[in-house]
Amino acid sequence: MEVFIMILFAFLIMMAISSFLNIMLKTTKKKDWLISFLLSAFLSIVLVMFLGS
Repeated sequence: MEVFIMILFAFLIMMAISSFLNIMLKTTKKKDWLISFLLSAFLSIVLVMFLGS
């Protein structure tokens, strides 16, 4: 359960950073948000696996 919470926390942090960058760079198309979502999900899982071990 705590691994899920760590992944969720890392995902929210990554999504906040990528959302901020999307807005600052004016890339607000659906494709850009989907790429940000998938990248945030992947990076949060990798980050938790790397730091949790």
